[in-house]
Amino acid sequence: MSSFTKNIFNKPNIAKPIFKKKRSMNGGAQIKEEDYYIYQYQIYGAAALFYRCAGGVGGKIYEYLKFKDNLNGREFRVLPNNLFMKHWKIRRQRINDALQKLEAEDLVVVLRQKGFCNRVKLNIPEVKNEKENT
Repeated sequence: MSSFTKNIFNKPNIAKPIFKKKRSMNGGAQIKEEDYYIYQYQIYGAAALFYRCAGGVGGKIYEYLKFKDNLNGREFRVLPNNLFMKHWKIRRQRINDALQKLEAEDLVVVLRQKGFCNRVKLNIPEVKNEKENT
């Protein structure tokens, strides 16, 4: 009786790459730096700005607000503590610290009322799709 794993471990690696990288004569990459294209740079640039200002919590706040803005338009909304705790393990104190940092950098507008939840709105310009403009 033959071993089942014998053929798996003794099989030579015959996988070959489908596409070969184009190289110049000296062995370097043929594509130049000015030929690179970064997809949706404005969207990722705003997320990076939030992340740099308030850390990972700022990035998640931007992600949530951008998602809600795409659904219902830009308006003031409450950041739900249950959602942030359930998905990303972020407590309300960290959310409030991040909102203070983002408000100081003028990236969000926060309405604070004593005894109520903070209401937040993005304060960055909206990015339109190129397909909608044409």
